[in-house]
Amino acid sequence: MKKLHFLLPVLFLAFAITFNSCEEDEKFDIIGTWNIDKIEWAVYLGDQELESETEENTGTITFNKDGTGTVIEDGESFAFEWELSDDVLTMSGLDTENGISEFEFKLTTKTPSKIVGEHTEKDEYEGLEVTIKFIITLSKI
Repeated sequence: MKKLHFLLPVLFLAFAITFNSCEEDEKFDIIGTWNIDKIEWAVYLGDQELESETEENTGTITFNKDGTGTVIEDGESFAFEWELSDDVLTMSGLDTENGISEFEFKLTTKTPSKIVGEHTEKDEYEGLEVTIKFIITLSKI
């Protein structure tokens, strides 16, 4: 019986150490290069979807420690600045057809190997609400 009293705390301690070390290994870190697995977007006029598209494996995105980054897509490179606060990723300075833009993505998935972010823009057109939704899926390279 004395062996059991000694063995149970030792087993519990070993289990706790193992569990905590696995948990630390799974911490999220955005720094590094990610594959752009999928970009989904849709345009809505009121509740009606007007257009949508899904693009897969469009390039890579790199997040540097200093808050800068690079998107490489179709052989072109685009620099940006980024900030991560809790589950909101803000990317600014991206060159688009309409000039420099800022995007805020709500991260719905945030693991060491996968990120899924959603961005929604709303505007008004002839009294109707126009909504554009983006979903981006990234996997760590």
